[in-house]
Amino acid sequence: MFSRLVEPQAHAELAAPTEGDVLVSTGVGPRGEVVALWSSAAGREALPARDGGPGRPSFAATRTERPVEARLTGHGPERDVVVTLDPALARPVVQPLPDDRFLVVGARCRWRPEGAEHNAQVVGPDGDVVRTAVFGDGVNHVATTPTGQAWVAYSDEGVYGNYGWGGQGTAAPVGTSGLVRFDPALKRAWSYPLDGDFDAIDDCYSLNVAGETAWACYYSDFPVVRVDGDRVTG
Repeated sequence: MFSRLVEPQAHAELAAPTEGDVLVSTGVGPRGEVVALWSSAAGREALPARDGGPGRPSFAATRTERPVEARLTGHGPERDVVVTLDPALARPVVQPLPDDRFLVVGARCRWRPEGAEHNAQVVGPDGDVVRTAVFGDGVNHVATTPTGQAWVAYSDEGVYGNYGWGGQGTAAPVGTSGLVRFDPALKRAWSYPLDGDFDAIDDCYSLNVAGETAWACYYSDFPVVRVDGDRVTG
């Protein structure tokens, strides 16, 4: 048994694309690139919005309190990308996609009889939203792959239902399985098996992606599982 000491090294510094911008969210992509979401200080205050009012409990909102201008930046070994957009999603998670596109996912999502909120957006290199989809409520982690697949891990609220999901006469939560892979068109391509060799996911605490393969650890027995294609080992 031996151990090796690894000294940390600074590789780069994230700089605000516009003077006065503050950091809202960051993510690391499949090739080690960094993506970041920036806004003004006032804009950042609007992004973590909350629902509620006098005499009512306060819950995390799914949409911003007011229009917010923000910037997405991508930092990679080849070149940097800066995109300006008007996000409406509160508590956004950001990841890179091929062809200088970005995936922006709001952590919370309401189900309504007239249709669930779309809380996933593909943003093009010009800042236009080119595609939206429903990723469901309770998003804990998002990680993309080199081919543009998106792995999404869910909290217990995403698994068992909240914000209208999972009730009588409503839709089953998108995250019932705890871990879902969406294809580049944002369609569900695979879900964690509920009857596999490992216990079901109550709350997916951690997620990492290497290439097209995902690794996860989850409550309640905390196995470390590897998903390669549709095969789960651990």
